[in-house]
Amino acid sequence: MRAVSELLGIAEAAEKAAKVYGVRDPYEIAEREGVRVCRYDLGSLNGMYTVLAGVPFIALGAFLGKEEARLVCAHELGHHFLHKSLAETAALSDSSIFSGGGRLEYEANAFAAELLIGDSALLDAAKVCGDVACIAAELEVHPELLAVKGEILRKKGYDFNPLDINVDFLRKQLRKRN
Repeated sequence: MRAVSELLGIAEAAEKAAKVYGVRDPYEIAEREGVRVCRYDLGSLNGMYTVLAGVPFIALGAFLGKEEARLVCAHELGHHFLHKSLAETAALSDSSIFSGGGRLEYEANAFAAELLIGDSALLDAAKVCGDVACIAAELEVHPELLAVKGEILRKKGYDFNPLDINVDFLRKQLRKRN
């Protein structure tokens, strides 16, 4: 669990970016922020953020699908807004968005969660949907991103239950039958 002020500060940075540019689309924000976004064969890396000669770059893995690329772009945009000074001396790269990776990766995930998922959109979807998989599909986001967003909502004071439901239950159930 992260300190309330730390997590809320990250959420405020994401909300400010969305408000300044009037969108939650990480590609559009990156473009308007002067961040070049490109697709590359990065091997096992999902993405990376770096600053070269004063120009910020986000590289997305060529193998990523649409939803994954959008998530990775938002995550790398988090590095841009939160860790740009670090990226000026070394590239920040991610082989797995949700595999831990320490404080910087968690902060970038929190930024992505706040940017991609508005509070009211999640609360509305939670009223309609009965489980995490449905909410994720409704909002077109990765289910694990909902857990991060849920933590942010709780820090904001919302009475929001943890989203730690096993989203692989159906696949595991089908394997047992076969």
